[in-house]
Amino acid sequence: MDSVLLYWDDMLLMVGPYGDPVRYLYDEPITLIPECDGVRILTNTSTEFLQRVPDSTVSIFKIGSTLSAALLFDALDHFDRRSAKVDENLRLIRSSLPEAVEACIDAAGHEFDSLKTEDITKGCKLWPSFFQLALAATFNVILSRDV
Repeated sequence: MDSVLLYWDDMLLMVGPYGDPVRYLYDEPITLIPECDGVRILTNTSTEFLQRVPDSTVSIFKIGSTLSAALLFDALDHFDRRSAKVDENLRLIRSSLPEAVEACIDAAGHEFDSLKTEDITKGCKLWPSFFQLALAATFNVILSRDV
């Protein structure tokens, strides 16, 4: 169990595994429907779904994360800005690229916002062609050396 939900009057209180509370205030009565991966919150005017943030999403978006998935996502941003830091990130994740791509795909699968899903998976689609370009550039450098 990751957290406990308590509801009374107009407040839903979620207490996490380390005792950290998060308060949600509602102007109208709510109904809580437990599900296997979270809880559905129904009001007279809306439906919400409260769930634990998946580990793959945390690995990408946690502030200061240096995990391969975060570096892959960050490298895409640097690539779009034509920054040289993309090469640094590429070198750091080269050996763990399959795990980084897998984490990005998993995080995208948990995302409800289609634009965010597209952003997360864009790096996965880009990197095979980027590797081909990098290998071609390395090959050209080798060929251009004086023997």
